[in-house]
Amino acid sequence: MTLTAPLLPEFAAAFMLTFARVGAMVMLMPGFGERMIPTRQRLALALMLTLMLAGLVAPQIGPIPPDVPSMLMLLVHEVVVGLFIGLTARLVAAAMATAGTVIAQQLGFGFATQVDPTQGSQSLLLANFMTLFGIMLIFAMDLHHLVIGAIHDSYRVFRPGAPVPVGDFARAGVEVFAQSFTLAVKIAAPFIVLGLVFQIAMGVLGRLMPQLQIFFLAMPIQIIAGFLLLAALLSTIAGWYGAHVAEAINRFRM
Repeated sequence: MTLTAPLLPEFAAAFMLTFARVGAMVMLMPGFGERMIPTRQRLALALMLTLMLAGLVAPQIGPIPPDVPSMLMLLVHEVVVGLFIGLTARLVAAAMATAGTVIAQQLGFGFATQVDPTQGSQSLLLANFMTLFGIMLIFAMDLHHLVIGAIHDSYRVFRPGAPVPVGDFARAGVEVFAQSFTLAVKIAAPFIVLGLVFQIAMGVLGRLMPQLQIFFLAMPIQIIAGFLLLAALLSTIAGWYGAHVAEAINRFRM
C-alpha cells in the first residue's frame, strides 16, 4: 500500500489512537507492566504492538474527527478503555499475591517481608514468591498470546468513539474482583484448614502437657508441614490460576 500525502495525517491519527489504548493496557497488564521492567522497555513493547495492530484495527477506528476537541475526546476514550482492560487483568493476577499473604500468615511467615519487585513496595516473602510464580505461569502457559489477541479483539467489544459503558465497567470490575478473591481463598483454603487443625492440636497438647514448650515445638513442624503441602498442591494451583486468567482475558475476545 502506498501512502500519499493526504493519507499521512489520517494514518498518524489512527496510529496515535491505537497507541493510546495499547500503551495504557501494556502499562498495567500482568507480565508486561511490572515495576521491575523499565518504563522505556514497556513503551517499546507498546510501540511494537501498535505497529503490528495499527493496520488491522484501522477499519474499526473509523473516520478521524475533523476538529481537535473531538480528537482529544476520542483519545481520552481510548486511554480509559485501555486502563480498564489492563486493570481488570491486574486484579486477576492479584489473586496470587492475596493467596500468598494468607498462606504466609498460616505458616508463621507473617513477619518475613521483602520488597515486591513487581510493585516496588513491601510485601510478605511468600506473597512475592506466589506473585512471581503467577507471572511465570502466564508466559509458561502462553497466556500472553491471549493477551495480545485480547488487545486486537477489544476493538470489537469497545468500539472507538462509542459511549463509555460506565455501568458495564463497574459490573465487570466487581465480578472480576469477586472472582479473584474467590480464587485466592480457594488456593489458600488447604493452608487455612491446616493452620486451624494444627493450632487446635497444639492447644490440646499444651493443656495435656503444660511443661512442654509448645512454641519451640510447633513452629518448625508448622513450617515443614506447610511447605510439604505447598509442594504437593503447586501443580493444582497452577491449573486453577491458568484457567482463571484465561477466562478473564477471554472476556474481551470475540
